[in-house]
Amino acid sequence: MTDQGNVSLETFTSVEGTKNGVKVYFSYTASSVARAYQAATFLCDRLDKPSTQNEHDVEHVCPLHGVQMTKHEKNGDVWYSHKLDDGTWCRGGG
Repeated sequence: MTDQGNVSLETFTSVEGTKNGVKVYFSYTASSVARAYQAATFLCDRLDKPSTQNEHDVEHVCPLHGVQMTKHEKNGDVWYSHKLDDGTWCRGGG
């Protein structure tokens, strides 16, 4: 007579990204692939979304309104601003 013991498998998943600009790393051991996938999806949905802009453009996002600012140049001066709904211009509060 042979011993047919129970087999237990665990699935390991990890998620790495940023949340509010802070790097985070989370690892999770689940009893099934489905649960590991659910955990990873749940966590990924809560991380900051990757930017499609390059790093140079990111510094020209309005800190007040979170929109891309346009570069302007005149007489050797350079500034960034965006137009508000009321027709006025915002330079990001700086």
